[in-house]
Amino acid sequence: MIRKYSGHIAFLFVAAVALLILINQREGILVKRYSGFSPGNTSSIDKIVISQAGDTVILERRDNQWTMNGIQTVRDDRLDFILSCLKRIEIVSPVAKSVKDNVIEQLTADGRFVRIFVGGKVKTRFYVYYDADGIAGTYMMPEQSKDPFMVRLKGYSGSNIEGFFSMNPSSWQENILFELRPGEIREVLLEYPASPQHSFRIRQDDKDGIVLSDLSTTVPKEHTDLQEIQDYLFFFNNIHFEYSDGSVPDAMVSGLPFANLKVVLKTNREIDLKAYYLPVSGNAAEEYDMNRFIGLINGDRDTVMLDYADMDPVFRQIEDFQKK
Repeated sequence: MIRKYSGHIAFLFVAAVALLILINQREGILVKRYSGFSPGNTSSIDKIVISQAGDTVILERRDNQWTMNGIQTVRDDRLDFILSCLKRIEIVSPVAKSVKDNVIEQLTADGRFVRIFVGGKVKTRFYVYYDADGIAGTYMMPEQSKDPFMVRLKGYSGSNIEGFFSMNPSSWQENILFELRPGEIREVLLEYPASPQHSFRIRQDDKDGIVLSDLSTTVPKEHTDLQEIQDYLFFFNNIHFEYSDGSVPDAMVSGLPFANLKVVLKTNREIDLKAYYLPVSGNAAEEYDMNRFIGLINGDRDTVMLDYADMDPVFRQIEDFQKK
């Protein structure tokens, strides 16, 4: 009896293996055929344009520097990540015919349209859309095609790939306020409007060396702690911020800041910060947040959040640099 069925068992086993091989080969063909959401060598990409509902984010490389919308510097880690994603997109499956028209409509109406440029010319164009309500997953479709696919990102366990092609400018912008070496700094001006007696200016140049003043009068060299100032200038490094999520009312940054900071580099570039207290609502014990404060940077164009832990070494007073 065993010998009677052994041949059938062997046949079924071989058939199952053959089917698995066929499925894997078919998936491999799909991945190979449509992994072209990237133009190939991502190092040759010089512009990425992401559009949705009339809004556009333009990421462009000029002189080996990526900018967003022609103004802000793009974060290197964010740009490297999106270029890596383009190489790792894989097909899960074609969209079923029963929902194909609906998915195409969602892609073109609600999805994000991405254009990849190489050498100033469009190389790749596709739609990307994350559906959280239907069959959850990310769908992509080349612009010139009417064949959408469910896709995945190799090495990523999540399913929302659309989110990586962000329309939020702050997710692309560089979030470093200071990353300076002491020798790059020409001047530091720190003004405390409510306590002007603590304000100061530090200048350093090849002729006069380090000069300390109270914004109007120069402190004599013999009364200036030069070593303390030299140590102070090292603190203008590795200071980051977070872009505001839009929840900061204009009224919070319309009054008098508790500090105005301006750093002038030897290249004449200026970095400015207006610092405002962050009110705490519903806390009778504390009027202001003890950990973070609000900042206006880039000529008051951007509202950001900063940590006192990072900025306290910078928020010094003139008496800290005068010999006792």
